[in-house]
Amino acid sequence: DLFGKTVACQEGGVVVDAVKEFGGSPVLYPDLEEMMAAVSREECDALVSESHTLMLALHTSGANNLRLVPGIFDSFDFALALPQGSTLREPLNNAILQMREAGRLDEIKERWFGEHN
Repeated sequence: DLFGKTVACQEGGVVVDAVKEFGGSPVLYPDLEEMMAAVSREECDALVSESHTLMLALHTSGANNLRLVPGIFDSFDFALALPQGSTLREPLNNAILQMREAGRLDEIKERWFGEHN
């Protein structure tokens, strides 16, 4: 759906190449706030960023004219970095697993990012 569209992207972000691959024309902005403003002013047709970042921004900004489009645009791996041999690795992995299994991660996500279809 990006073919022939102008797409707001963050300077130095990882999505610029993916937008080009999908036929979009990236327009670079320094931050998400400027990207959202560009779409609101109709300078760009859409913006692309990390989904959780967008969920939080839409949930807290009150930008009623913007909507998160469902589905995965592209997938990038994210991780937490700890020093080699950190004693926090095992407890952190266990805590995340327990939170996921108990549904707590979903509760946190909804609280901070809002509901998005």
